Amino acid sequence: MDFDGNFEYSNVISVRYEQEQKMAIYPNPVSDKLIIDTALNKEVKIRIVATNGQIIYESVKNIDNQLNIDISALNNGMYYLQLMNEESIILNEIFIKK
Repeated sequence: MDFDGNFEYSNVISVRYEQEQKMAIYPNPVSDKLIIDTALNKEVKIRIVATNGQIIYESVKNIDNQLNIDISALNNGMYYLQLMNEESIILNEIFIKK
């Protein structure tokens, strides 16, 4: 719907989303170590992104069911944690640093 009240229908498309693995991050809020629990056993790119889009941390690591990330140097605030494989982002979660 437009601001003037006019509207039109768009085409309907279906999207199939298959989450590759179940994952959890904790504790949230976090102060020192962020823990990623997953069934993944492979190399992933880990990225921490500030809410303004600035990449704060980026690293390639082998994940083996669990990974700890030291975030004690981050300023307090909200961040996005992203895990990526070679094709796409497989985890995109918000966490709070306190």
